[in-house]
Amino acid sequence: MDRSAETRFIRHLLHSSPSSLLIAVGPSGSGKSNIIKQVLRGRKMTLYVDFKRDPIMNGEEVRFFFIIG
Repeated sequence: MDRSAETRFIRHLLHSSPSSLLIAVGPSGSGKSNIIKQVLRGRKMTLYVDFKRDPIMNGEEVRFFFIIG
């Protein structure tokens, strides 16, 4: 499936003013995680949280993922 339009849109959002949060919502198996990971690959200062896998994070965990991630 060609996701170039979605990829361009997400990259545009990420290059604009950092005043918002990006949340991907859609049916299970639709490729949300894959396209977000593809766009974020190699990007610094980015926090990616998969709430399906890691539903609860405390402040220390968020700080760890932000520094290491």
